[in-house]
Amino acid sequence: MRHSSEIPYFHPHAVTVAEVRPGDLLALSEEDVAGDRWFVVIHVVPADTPGMPGALETPGTPGTVRVTLRPPLGGADRDEVLGRVRQVTVACRRMDVGRIPVVTSVDLAGVEFRDGDRVTTLRVVDPHAVEETYVRRWGVWHRDLESLREEPLSDGALRELAGEIAGRDHLVRHHPRPRRSAGGMAPRRVVVTGLGAVTPLGVGVGELWRGLLEGECGIRELDGEEFEGLPVRVAGTVPVDPATLLPRPQARRMNRAAQFAVLAAREAWRDAGFDGAGTAESGLDPARVGVSVGAILGDASVLVGGDRKLRAKGPRSVSPLTTPMTVPSQAASQVSLALRITGEARTVTSACASGTEAIGLAIDRIRYGHVDIALAGAPRPSSRPRSWRRSPRCGRCRTTV
Repeated sequence: MRHSSEIPYFHPHAVTVAEVRPGDLLALSEEDVAGDRWFVVIHVVPADTPGMPGALETPGTPGTVRVTLRPPLGGADRDEVLGRVRQVTVACRRMDVGRIPVVTSVDLAGVEFRDGDRVTTLRVVDPHAVEETYVRRWGVWHRDLESLREEPLSDGALRELAGEIAGRDHLVRHHPRPRRSAGGMAPRRVVVTGLGAVTPLGVGVGELWRGLLEGECGIRELDGEEFEGLPVRVAGTVPVDPATLLPRPQARRMNRAAQFAVLAAREAWRDAGFDGAGTAESGLDPARVGVSVGAILGDASVLVGGDRKLRAKGPRSVSPLTTPMTVPSQAASQVSLALRITGEARTVTSACASGTEAIGLAIDRIRYGHVDIALAGAPRPSSRPRSWRRSPRCGRCRTTV
């Protein structure tokens, strides 16, 4: 990271001390110029001026001035008593001294290091110096994490290095890894308190568990003219139409994914001991309840049906609900509406991992205090002929290779 004092120009030239003014970038000797050792002039007063802050114990003699200097990249002030006719070098003038911080190096002897801490060193007398950063990883310090060619330093070696350079125009600073504040919230324990399911074995967790215990199979032959002509006509389908289990006005405004999600969410909500009417009736703050749903796609069948109506009967035949019923986020939105949840309603789209990732997201939102309760899961309706056109190309499911 490059630091500078925003030097308007850099043109070293010789002047007398009597010509020096606050804001000048000053080198006291030719050796300092050659070694890039510069200071910014903070104050210039006659050396015998009484009452000046930081006044020397022994006043200067007539013909001298007291010059207060500060490194251009920040540091501690120092006073020099110089003769008015002495030749010095000025590289630029009128620097903004108010922007140059007064800082001192930290003593690392008493610092307790942790992995993730950083220590920076900067040669503050060089306006074009580059800050060096040491980062602690696995108990040792690396100067450049992008190129680990150098041997790392131990804690003792770094303290010794910092002690050596701190008195040689360098600024040493320690940047500890952030600690959790005393008032911060520790990660909370997350537990599952309610379950809901709509599966090929039936509607409800009870039907799912019963079917598993009895060895039932939810894979069945697909009936209906729309499935004729497909080389593969077996699939795991829910044995009932979810729309028949919901109030008709609500069901008409939901795609199948949202219908499955609302049915499962309501069961999980009641299973957790809450009132099925929603958050307010359960004595909960609706803003502290969240929803996290995984969705690969919206309901493509709604889009296909809208396209058919558009081609057959024109634009006026297409439902205005077509767009909201095709977006992936409709399931999360409908769950929030059904249970009067006003907190987060998040949709995770990451292919076949969407549901698992949605559950993980809900866990984190509770763990770190963003919400107190979360409903999480994923619906996956796909028993529509057009969505099955490509599946047979992959071949039938086999028990052997």
